[in-house]
Amino acid sequence: MAEHGAATAAESNPVRHDWSRDEIRRIHALPLPQLLFTAQGLHRQFQEANKVQLCRLLSIKTGGCPEDCAYCPQSAHYSTGVERGALMDRAEVLNFARGAREEGATRFCIGGKCRTVRISIACLRLCATSRRWGWKFAARSE
Repeated sequence: MAEHGAATAAESNPVRHDWSRDEIRRIHALPLPQLLFTAQGLHRQFQEANKVQLCRLLSIKTGGCPEDCAYCPQSAHYSTGVERGALMDRAEVLNFARGAREEGATRFCIGGKCRTVRISIACLRLCATSRRWGWKFAARSE
């Protein structure tokens, strides 16, 4: 059902980016059980009812960020309890990725403070390795 149903559902319910404020307000005002019921119906249009995508997220560089974002536990400007960590070794990250795959993850995401060229290049090399494994790889730098 998922493959054929997903194609049919995608054709009849395209992704929208033109929501009006009224439409958004009506959705926001719905009771939680109604939102869950509606979400379940949409999920079943595009996916098998009893399946979810398993993803794994790994922070490859933690803490010590020089940015002053009050909401972020990575910021060095606040006492958040997050200890500063160096950039993880490539082999260690790939080991985490292999473990995630063995546990059934279909997507492996890395996050980290990647403003320097050295760290960004390391992230790109990890992406390239992961693509060779057939991963859908998502990297986000802040």
